[in-house]
Amino acid sequence: MMSPEPDPQAKIPIFDLRNNIGWIDSFGSLPYRIRYSITASSKLVNKKEPGRNMLTPNTGGGYSLSVFIHKSAPERFRPVVFFHELQEARLMHGDQQLDKKEAHKKAATETAVYVQKLLSQEELKAYKAWQSTLIDPSS
Repeated sequence: MMSPEPDPQAKIPIFDLRNNIGWIDSFGSLPYRIRYSITASSKLVNKKEPGRNMLTPNTGGGYSLSVFIHKSAPERFRPVVFFHELQEARLMHGDQQLDKKEAHKKAATETAVYVQKLLSQEELKAYKAWQSTLIDPSS
């Protein structure tokens, strides 16, 4: 997958995560190519903590950003989880260089704006109900 295309109406990135594994070339000020995977429970993600990002070494040298999304995340909300993880990584590894806790808080605020633009009112209600079942790592 190439870099996400902003939706011309909403001016927000739209991610196609229909495949369980994929790549995007860039996002914001992140200096890495990004790999995502939809995965089962592991030490990284689970039903209560459905998203995680981390830098992973490339076999040819350098690093990529890996974003893991738990398969229990509803398909319609996976792009939201992905967006949050990208924002958090951008804030940690891009131009701002924030610590993880601060990056998470700021990414959560940016994600709240994103979901307002991305989801319909009905989807937003369902998203908030699902989100209320998750563990907030900053609390």
